[in-house]
Amino acid sequence: MILGLLAFSHYVGAISLPQIFSDHMVLQADATVKVWGWGKAGEPLQIRGSWSEELLYDTKIEPNGYWETEIATPIASYDTYQLVFTGYNEIVINDILMGEVWLCSGQSNMEWSAASGIDQEQEVIETAVDLPVRFFKVAHKTSRHPQDDVHGEWVVLDRENVRHVSAIGYFFGHDISTILDRPIGIIQSAWGGTPAEIWMSAQRIADDETLSTAADILEPVQWGPHEPGMAYHAMIYPLAPYRISGVLWYQGESNVANANTYGPLLSALISDWRDIWGYEFPFYLAQIAPYRYGDDHVRGAIVRDQQRRVLDLSPNTQMVVVSDIGNIDDIHPRNKKGVAQRFARIAKQYHYGLQHDKEILSPQLRSFEVKKNKVVLHFDHAQELRMDGELGGFELVDRQGEVHSAEACIKKNTVEVKTKGMDPLELRFAMTNIATTSLRNEVDLPASSFQISLVDKE
Repeated sequence: MILGLLAFSHYVGAISLPQIFSDHMVLQADATVKVWGWGKAGEPLQIRGSWSEELLYDTKIEPNGYWETEIATPIASYDTYQLVFTGYNEIVINDILMGEVWLCSGQSNMEWSAASGIDQEQEVIETAVDLPVRFFKVAHKTSRHPQDDVHGEWVVLDRENVRHVSAIGYFFGHDISTILDRPIGIIQSAWGGTPAEIWMSAQRIADDETLSTAADILEPVQWGPHEPGMAYHAMIYPLAPYRISGVLWYQGESNVANANTYGPLLSALISDWRDIWGYEFPFYLAQIAPYRYGDDHVRGAIVRDQQRRVLDLSPNTQMVVVSDIGNIDDIHPRNKKGVAQRFARIAKQYHYGLQHDKEILSPQLRSFEVKKNKVVLHFDHAQELRMDGELGGFELVDRQGEVHSAEACIKKNTVEVKTKGMDPLELRFAMTNIATTSLRNEVDLPASSFQISLVDKE
């Protein structure tokens, strides 16, 4: 009987909100943010925020039963606020903080928590109390069609629940909160063992023959979906247009089967997400770490090279290289703090405009020159470029398709690879699954693996 009354009440009116609007939420500070929900057609709606003496919004719900509006938020602070939505019923959201909101997504390396056995488990537990970082953890759910809402709630972290949220998200939030001295909201929407295809629009893949053909290669698994769009529809689409500062992405291990198309795939995913949010937020990705992928020896490296290429395909993107803090025998490297710290340094400089005293990015291949008996490689972020031990990992592919090891040396901040009279088609660096690169810059950050065609320079 109670269920019947509740259903009837919802039918005749009564405004309702998506679950991401709940007690303890973090709203993007000093911004124009969207709020939305549902109600009866023509139902009056007022919105008041405790930070303002003025009425934020006063209207009637549209004939389709949906409403959406924009409200202005105050500057970041540790003060808590209240939002009141009044229609035929009243919804009060308490303990709201104004700060920075980041979305953390991908597969298991983003999802892994302190409870998963990371290196810094005790540090997570001991530092959680009173930290102004709050989490909204999206429950795993799939759909073949775009949904209106997600399952989850905002939580204030304590010594117990912090053990079950993204460790990368936690350490990133900790660092950004400390750097900026303001609250942080982390929206965690990740699912272990999932390919990138499930995190983007199924229609976008269907309309692209290359991506569609690559998606068909993926095989079903027991631990999660593999069909395009299944998580996007249920775990990403409903979050928009909740205002975010940017996205952290750690995924790619489940795309080694169709590695050669990962660059355009991820670029399309980024475009999809920016389309539904309506603005070009920063998108920072973690390159997958070296790992033994069964009998295959190169597809993991191809994914890493494709991830590197995304930086040229999509604007306002950056990548952290983690080959030096990975584990070739464990697909889940346990040092999540190191990954998060590299993300935080990038956000600090490129999004918040706070310059670091030293370099924060790995050496990135910018261009190359084919000269007599050598190929000269030019890098960005290569101050004091050096080698850790012997500078190995360079290979040349000749016109017959045979692969040859190549000698290389560093001259100032460039690398010269000797061709020894060959007329090579391709140059490769660290292009094996387990390669941990010896090429580093002044702050000991390793260069990405890469493969480049030399025939374009003929």
